[in-house]
Amino acid sequence: AIDCSIPSNSKFCKDDHKIEKTPTVKYFPPNAILPPVQMKEELQNDKDKMKKKLIKQIPSKVQTLTKENEGAFMIDNSEKPKIVLFSKQDKPSWIFKALSSAPVLERTLEFAFTSDADLVKKYEKKFGKGKKLPALLMFRNGGKDVEKYKGDMNFRDIKEWANTYSGIFYLSGFLVFRF
Repeated sequence: AIDCSIPSNSKFCKDDHKIEKTPTVKYFPPNAILPPVQMKEELQNDKDKMKKKLIKQIPSKVQTLTKENEGAFMIDNSEKPKIVLFSKQDKPSWIFKALSSAPVLERTLEFAFTSDADLVKKYEKKFGKGKKLPALLMFRNGGKDVEKYKGDMNFRDIKEWANTYSGIFYLSGFLVFRF
């Protein structure tokens, strides 16, 4: 957030981004090639509509996992751990899409989503038979090693869990490599 009422922000607000009044909401896509998107005024006053619009802008690197591509997904790039979201929904949550595009995680992990009943049944003993979905499993070494996520389904907790297996993680602002 930038306070356009502060004189030192005037060039950024008025000259660079043509902001005439506040509040103004602009979304800056993670891809610097794309221009910023300014929210329509009616969206800026409706938190739910604005959230819905912004969620649609979240890039996704999530693959859809099926019975047909499961084997290839597990062995392709076998050095990269794979996180799979098992769900009853027909598409991944916005939180999972955002995780798949998080700067460190997108380079060090692969993400997949499935609601395929046969795959859910195949792996339910790993995440707990009878456990309510959604469930997250991390597969390493071509699927031989499996870690179950046991925390709350929120961005911060899942990212912290995933980060411990990514091979690269941040600790108190320092970049740490695991070998």
